[in-house]
Amino acid sequence: MVKFKIVDTPQEKKEKDIQRDIVQYLRSIGCSVDVITQGMYGTSGISDIVGVKDGRALYIEVKRQGQRPTELQMNFLEEKENHGAMAFWTDSVEKVKKMKI
Repeated sequence: MVKFKIVDTPQEKKEKDIQRDIVQYLRSIGCSVDVITQGMYGTSGISDIVGVKDGRALYIEVKRQGQRPTELQMNFLEEKENHGAMAFWTDSVEKVKKMKI
């Protein structure tokens, strides 16, 4: 007899799906944004999404729910913020919408 597990909670969004939602939202409010795919020679710790709005640089590290950025990623965000950029991490587009971008 085959048993099935019934799951009542919605499936957790993948990181790439969260990124896509955030990019769509940012573009809808006039941000110029790009998604960074880390290559072999890329900058370690660089944020997933980089952009600019009204002359201010924007760096967003995206994580699945329940995940947190690495120390290297947090250091990258802190460095950019110290130089005047808006830099933060998130696990949902809803949280980005609450930011004053």
